[in-house]
Amino acid sequence: MSDMIFHCALYLSGVLISAVAQIMLKKSATKKASYNIFTFMNAYFPSFTAKKRASSSKLWRTVKKHKRLIIEYLNPFTMLSYFIFVVATFLTIFSYKVVPLSMAPILGASEYFFIAGLSKVFLKEKIGWRKLLGLGVIVVGAIVYGFGKP
Repeated sequence: MSDMIFHCALYLSGVLISAVAQIMLKKSATKKASYNIFTFMNAYFPSFTAKKRASSSKLWRTVKKHKRLIIEYLNPFTMLSYFIFVVATFLTIFSYKVVPLSMAPILGASEYFFIAGLSKVFLKEKIGWRKLLGLGVIVVGAIVYGFGKP
């Protein structure tokens, strides 16, 4: 029984850090990244960057053309968020050793509560009546699932 509780807690911790990663992605998307792959290259490899700027290769022209898109995906918060998603995935996979697949969607639905709470705290978002209604439906579904088990 304690093994089941441990693995359920592990699953929930994976869900929680996944919610944190989602908040980080949203936060990084709403502000201009001042530190990205281009500022890193300019700071630590200035001669390489200068040579590439002078270059007329097709690859470098494509990089210049899509610089804004590259900055969005190669800023530290975005890369850290994707790394956190990978860690959360491994926690979930590891917890499936004990947690039954029928229970996983119920535990995974807790992510909506984590997202709502974290977005209220860190993004200053309001939790309106529609969100509360949706969260209530999730609670009712979890209760129905819990009482349906023998």
